[in-house]
Amino acid sequence: MLTNPNQTPSVPETPAEKPSRRSGRFSKGTSGNPKGRPLGSRNKTTLFMESLLQEEAEAITRKLIEKAKAGDPLALKLCLERLLPAQKDRPIDLPLGRADTVPAIRSAISAVVQAIGDGSITPTAGETVAQVLHLQSEVLASAELAPRLEQLEEQLAALQNQTTGSGSPAEVTQILSADNPATEAQA
Repeated sequence: MLTNPNQTPSVPETPAEKPSRRSGRFSKGTSGNPKGRPLGSRNKTTLFMESLLQEEAEAITRKLIEKAKAGDPLALKLCLERLLPAQKDRPIDLPLGRADTVPAIRSAISAVVQAIGDGSITPTAGETVAQVLHLQSEVLASAELAPRLEQLEEQLAALQNQTTGSGSPAEVTQILSADNPATEAQA
């Protein structure tokens, strides 16, 4: 219904002219407000409250300390939380030596278990150190396996070139075992 006789009826937009919306939402990467709120900007109310507190910070802190000295448990708690915040992580003194070989890593893990047993480090700290040592052992194992795998691939390629496709898998295994005594021991 038109309220103004001079007004023309609105023509529905074609799908190409409509903003890219699906079910009332903007499509990914498209914003309803492209300029938006700048990164790192802060709420005006928060800024105002901080400015008020900043002006009275010294007086409020002194009053809090007075109440804490008088024995107010909440004031004591607030003061202690600010003066001595709970420690999330702390360095530990645990001489492990170098962990660049598998036997050295085994020795280091034994030292960690002993330190947990002695109470010189917490079980949580010991678990963290043990996880790091385990990761180191996996890195060492993969570093040892890479050249061996490369050597086996080269031997397999050489055998395939020798047999030119006529060798059966059993013959290739037999030739590989004859060339590499370690393979024979593993089989």
